[in-house]
Amino acid sequence: MKHIWKRIVSAAMAGAMGIMAMGLTACSDTVVLDMENPVITVMLPTFQTVSADEEGPVVEEIERYVAEKMGVPNLEFQLKWAANSNYGEKVTAAMGAGNWPHVMLITERTSTIIQNSRAGNFWDLTDELKATTTNENGETVYKYPNLAETDDMINHNISVDGRVYGLYRAREIGRAGVTVRDDWIDNLHNKGALSFGSDHINDMTLDEFEEMLYAFKDGDPDGDGQDNTYGMVIAGADYIAGPLNNLVVWNGAPNAWGYSEEEGKILPDYMFPEYEEMITRMRKWKADGVINKDMDTFSSTNWDNPFLQSQAGAIIDVADRARRVANNIKDLNPNAVVDVFGFARKSADAEPVTLPTTGYSGYFVLPVASLPTEEHRDFMLKVMDILNDTYVSDLLNYGIVGTSYEEVKNADGSTDIKVDPPTAHYAIIENPDGTKSAIKSTDQERVNEYNDLNQFGMGYVTSEITTYYSTQVAKTVNDVYQTNKLYKLPNYAEAYISPTYSRHSTQLDAIMSSATTKYISGAIDIDAWYAERDRWLDQGGQQVIDEMNEFYEADTDKVTAESIKKDNHKVQFEEGVTQWLTPEEVAEFQQEEALGPEASAQTETPAEEALEEAADAVIDAAGAADAAAQAEKPSDN
Repeated sequence: MKHIWKRIVSAAMAGAMGIMAMGLTACSDTVVLDMENPVITVMLPTFQTVSADEEGPVVEEIERYVAEKMGVPNLEFQLKWAANSNYGEKVTAAMGAGNWPHVMLITERTSTIIQNSRAGNFWDLTDELKATTTNENGETVYKYPNLAETDDMINHNISVDGRVYGLYRAREIGRAGVTVRDDWIDNLHNKGALSFGSDHINDMTLDEFEEMLYAFKDGDPDGDGQDNTYGMVIAGADYIAGPLNNLVVWNGAPNAWGYSEEEGKILPDYMFPEYEEMITRMRKWKADGVINKDMDTFSSTNWDNPFLQSQAGAIIDVADRARRVANNIKDLNPNAVVDVFGFARKSADAEPVTLPTTGYSGYFVLPVASLPTEEHRDFMLKVMDILNDTYVSDLLNYGIVGTSYEEVKNADGSTDIKVDPPTAHYAIIENPDGTKSAIKSTDQERVNEYNDLNQFGMGYVTSEITTYYSTQVAKTVNDVYQTNKLYKLPNYAEAYISPTYSRHSTQLDAIMSSATTKYISGAIDIDAWYAERDRWLDQGGQQVIDEMNEFYEADTDKVTAESIKKDNHKVQFEEGVTQWLTPEEVAEFQQEEALGPEASAQTETPAEEALEEAADAVIDAAGAADAAAQAEKPSDN
């Protein structure tokens, strides 16, 4: 899509960046890519003692496959591994020396990365990711179909001044979840101490969530006749942000930064009344013993213990914590039933809102010095597109496929998998529900052949290989991930880098984190909390707000309430969830789906307003009929 940006950079900074750009492109060991016989250098972090060797069978198979797809006789990847512990330093050193690989993973958006992006040392990919072309049949298709699968929100999250300079590595967006004791809920419901049972947890409101926490404390959920349980454990000493950020979002506050209609600008979450409402509610929970009494000193290293010991009934963290807790609680309490859900709604008629991750873990940049022309850029984008094929993605994560296997049923009903041939890296097995699973080899020599190659994966295209869900909790965790994606609330300021915040983030964050923990714990009152918020403003916070709003106002692709709703509703439509969609939205999404990438190219180009208006007219005319047809489909009920 097109972006029109005014650069918010002082003349002094611009001059400094120009000098930096000249320094980086002079006198280096950079090798321009030979597209006829490509030897592609890639800089990556390593986490294992032994990483995949360039001469190993997995890398060679990837090279063979990519060369075949690219139509070149030979293609080679030179993998420049650097230990993750000092990977950022290696990246900075390489840029400073002008030793540019052809592809480089950026793990942190430091000021150096921002400056190099602005200085033009990385290719601007904004208009390329979802670019279209015409195939031999005259059809409009994506130039890079796998890269076109990238998420607009995540692309915006990694952008600099509204421009996208990299290919992100996708990570689960909807990770948040509440680990909970189902057996406690049902015990309390059965004796009238709770108004709902465990089958209601996915439809819970905030008031019902609170009711559940109080029942966990006061209703003797374990039935031992003792007052020895409470609602939820929070690690306030070092990780109050996890539970707190989910709760405030459920209550209607922003995800870190949001737009205030009253102020007419974006502000941090603690400037919103919904944030204050929730921390005041949490303060009451703490005073009433619903939250652990030692919250402000309780460390996240012990987070699971009260739950495992049947003292607390809920934890708000990543959903996958439920799987780990469920496995660990078996020996301590085999009768415990652990479950997980994603969110509570503010009210019964409110559309859900969930706290997402940023959706990425680093991103790959294409340096201009080693890829100096658009032809070089396009060649590398095609390579990166092929690397997102399902086949290559599986190679990067599992090694070379072993297609033969033998199932052996044990006396206890469990299944062992015998991989044949024994040199295979993994076997694909068919699960009872028709999905496929990968059984990794335990042969370390085989594993070493694809160690760390997953660092080169981007994860845009879903593999047909899925995790085998050995327990119901593990399956539910995945269900939570999928549901949370439908209702994600982006951070309005995720894409922006405030110079003041970059310099003073530690001090500024400490002010509000400490004040909020103390307020919830009862150590200070609300007036003292306000005073600390004012101190945050005085010591640089107001300047951060001013800088963020400069960026926000200049961003033509800014996050808005309308864009969030449109994006979430489109995802809901694609997943067959139409509960919160209007008939007009259903008709619009149907029309977009029918037109495909050609429509995307037209509607995303501001210069072609006439085409947009024409498309809108078609949608409006067909709206009633399309909506009626959609309503008749069982999948949309």
